[in-house]
Amino acid sequence: MKETKLTQVVKNITMPAQMADALLENCTHQKPAGSTLLIRSRLAAAAIALALLTGISTTSYAAYNLYQVKNVNVFFEKDISVQQLIAIEDILNTIDGVYSVRYVSADEAWDNFKLEYLDESIAGQFTENPLKDSSSYRVTIKLDADTDEVRNQISQLEGVRKVSNLYESKEDSNP
Repeated sequence: MKETKLTQVVKNITMPAQMADALLENCTHQKPAGSTLLIRSRLAAAAIALALLTGISTTSYAAYNLYQVKNVNVFFEKDISVQQLIAIEDILNTIDGVYSVRYVSADEAWDNFKLEYLDESIAGQFTENPLKDSSSYRVTIKLDADTDEVRNQISQLEGVRKVSNLYESKEDSNP
């Protein structure tokens, strides 16, 4: 804005004369450009801050995706016996690279599904558990383990129907 237009605008605004003079002085006075070293240091600081913010957001995204891959569900054949389930759990605990094994009953799976995906009115319409054959083991794989190798070993076990990544909403990721 040119100085004459700025002067007209300031005169048309109701404000104390001292404040108007200070406004005109600050807006029309040429400020020194500053040293190139100062400008470059400010740019460098801004670039570092941007890199840090990008690194932090990328790290949290990568950590969440790593959580998804390093936690798997192991589903069983339909008519598996309790003895076979116990045997599979024992074998899972001996596989190199397995950090932990937790049994998830069909009832727990259904309760979690209802909470995650269904309204109470819809969930109340079910008279029996549609996931009655969906009990599973939740297996956490060690960070330094070869996930594909561990998954392959698990899928070869007798009585195992499927091994899948554990998918949970980001808001409710309780392993």
